[in-house]
Amino acid sequence: MRRVVSWSALTIVWLILLAGCGGHRSFTVNTGADGSLRDVRTVPGDGDYNVSTNIWIRVYWPTGTEPPPSFTFSLRNQSDVRVGTSKHSGDEQYEWWFEPVSELDHHARYKIEIASGADKVTSYFFTEESVAETETRSADPGVGPRESGFVEEHTIVR
Repeated sequence: MRRVVSWSALTIVWLILLAGCGGHRSFTVNTGADGSLRDVRTVPGDGDYNVSTNIWIRVYWPTGTEPPPSFTFSLRNQSDVRVGTSKHSGDEQYEWWFEPVSELDHHARYKIEIASGADKVTSYFFTEESVAETETRSADPGVGPRESGFVEEHTIVR
C-alpha cells in the first residue's frame, strides 16, 4: 500500500512540473494598434534598484504613441523565472500589467524583454535585499548602500 501512495505522489509531482505550474516563459499581447516598440516604457524601469520582490510589471506606451500590432513580454533571471498569465489593461489606452508566478528573488538582477518581429527592447532591474542581508549590512559599519550596489530606495506604485 505504501508503494502505491509513493508512486501516486511522484506521478502528481511529475504532472505538476510538466504542466509548468501555471506560468509561461513569455506572454504575447495582441494590441490592435499600429505603432512600434520605440516609445515603450516599463515599471520598474531600466536600471532601477531596490525593487520590491512582490510586484507586477507594468508595460505601457505614453499618450500619443502606439504599440506594435503585437508584442511578446518575458521576464528572466539566472533561474529563468516564469511569468504568470495574469494580465490586465490599465487606465491608459496602451497599458498592460504582468504578474510573476511567485515572489522574485532577493538581491537579484532581472531582465525584461519586449519583442515585436525583429525589434527588441531590453531593460534590467535589481531587487531589494532580504531582511537578513539588510541586518548583516547594518551590523557592519564599513558596508553602506553604495558598496552593496543599492544607492536609493525605489517604490512601485500600483
